[in-house]
Amino acid sequence: MSVDVIAGVDIGGTNISAGIITKNGELLGHNEFPTVSEQGFESAVNKIADHITELIQRADYVLLGIGIGCTGRHNRAEGSLGNVEEFLPGWQGKNITSAFHDKFNVPVALENDADAAAIGEHTWGIGQGTSRFLLVTVGTGIGVGLIIDGQLYRGTEGAHPEIGHHIVDSSEGTVCWCGSQGCWEGLASSGAMTNWWIKNCSNVQDVKSMNAYEICRAANMGDKCAIEAVNRQGFYLGLGISNLVTLFAPDMIVLGGGLMRSVNLFMDNIQKSIEINCMLVPHHNIKVLPARFGTEAVLVGAASTLLAGDACLTH
Repeated sequence: MSVDVIAGVDIGGTNISAGIITKNGELLGHNEFPTVSEQGFESAVNKIADHITELIQRADYVLLGIGIGCTGRHNRAEGSLGNVEEFLPGWQGKNITSAFHDKFNVPVALENDADAAAIGEHTWGIGQGTSRFLLVTVGTGIGVGLIIDGQLYRGTEGAHPEIGHHIVDSSEGTVCWCGSQGCWEGLASSGAMTNWWIKNCSNVQDVKSMNAYEICRAANMGDKCAIEAVNRQGFYLGLGISNLVTLFAPDMIVLGGGLMRSVNLFMDNIQKSIEINCMLVPHHNIKVLPARFGTEAVLVGAASTLLAGDACLTH
């Protein structure tokens, strides 16, 4: 008996994932591979299409459509990528929905990755039933999707609010690609952790081999410099999340993205920051939890956008 599925695609600056999801939000399988953006947009589209085809052919699956969650702000009406030059150089302006429609002849939806993850976790995940819900993705960058009164919040002209670039400490860090110094992404993303490690731990380890995942693993093994890096990361993650608690007083904030594979290393610092900084709102009633779908939150969420009908479709 055939099973109707939606393909979800999560495009980040470091990795790309492709998976197949049922109409009830069950992830049936997925593949992940390095982005290698310098090989070009068309190369990435072909690789993603190959992975989708391989997943579909594993069983008697019928592809209903494709949902794409991608870092950055996009022209959803046209299905083209927006300002992604920092993470995906050369991809800006490419019509990604048409590219996949041409290959599979099914509807294709494009959404910002954090917004997609928020929709997915609110529809099928840990945020079900909440009215005020925030999803924070922490990886190569930091993105936040907001669900208010059960609906995805969009700014003027449908813009995705760039909460990852609000200023948390203007005296720290280098100038971010957004043009600001001390923005949240510049201090608390996985790239920020790696940059700090290179500057401060080069005399301790072979820094060239240490990415954020490896730094977290070293911290779990007791490495003192890695523990310092993790504590600094937790401090700045906590500051940003505390700001969200004070600004929105939501029912729940959920943490996803690649760096949150090691969420246990950061949660104590996050909770301490909320206790110290959020006294004017009922912070004890606000839950801060890992995403149900973990690092697949964007992947599953991208599929949910197609069913939600909120993202623009290419037919």
